Amino acid sequence: MGTTTSKNKKDKQTKYADIIKKNNLTKEKAKSMQKQFIVLSICFILIGLLTMTFIIGILLIILGIMFAYCAYVSGDIAKDFQHYAAALSRSGSASTRDSNDTQSDSKVEVHKVAGTSYRQNEIKLLGTQNPDYRLSTAQLAKKKLVDVSIYEYKFKKLKAQLEEEPTNEYDPNAIKVMISGRHVGYIKKGSCTHVKKLIKTNSIKSITAIISGGNYKYIFRCGDGNDSFDCDKTDDLFKIRIEIQT
Repeated sequence: MGTTTSKNKKDKQTKYADIIKKNNLTKEKAKSMQKQFIVLSICFILIGLLTMTFIIGILLIILGIMFAYCAYVSGDIAKDFQHYAAALSRSGSASTRDSNDTQSDSKVEVHKVAGTSYRQNEIKLLGTQNPDYRLSTAQLAKKKLVDVSIYEYKFKKLKAQLEEEPTNEYDPNAIKVMISGRHVGYIKKGSCTHVKKLIKTNSIKSITAIISGGNYKYIFRCGDGNDSFDCDKTDDLFKIRIEIQT
């Protein structure tokens, strides 16, 4: 049940972040919209109840209910605005990067790094511990770190290097992925021939590594109507993808 609740919370965060983006909302604007929707809801419902024509009355009441829902959403967004805005910021950064890539003459290939499950310790050393991960559920709730994944380790974008490994006993065509001198995985077997061609023709301008995953906590409100919180703790593996700019 906890996993299902976490998924619903994440879906809600994504939905609200999209609303903030489309309507260019601030916390104050969301509060103002909530008040306006409440007034409209009350007006339409009252007029609907007082309308002599049955069909028109029903339609007005339905509109009033719709405005009531909009008021609820606006209030919910205003209440935990910073969390939904944080999700928007993350997606916005990704959109900006994609836009810049499209506008430039360069091309970017994305490759998932294979074999990372065998090199979790090496990958861990590339990150920094997140102090928030050690906090209790109550402490995280007090800091308003709710409805967001709190990872044990944080990672910056890092430069990566590729090294051919002809002595590999399993695949002489193998290409190692190195980050800060640490061997963290391999280019997937099906992509090795193509990537080797990029290396030999000096077509690669830069290689950026993005590390994600790892153990995390997810704090969410319980559904009992009180200010109580629950926590899902998930043990997960680090994952790496590299962006090869040519």
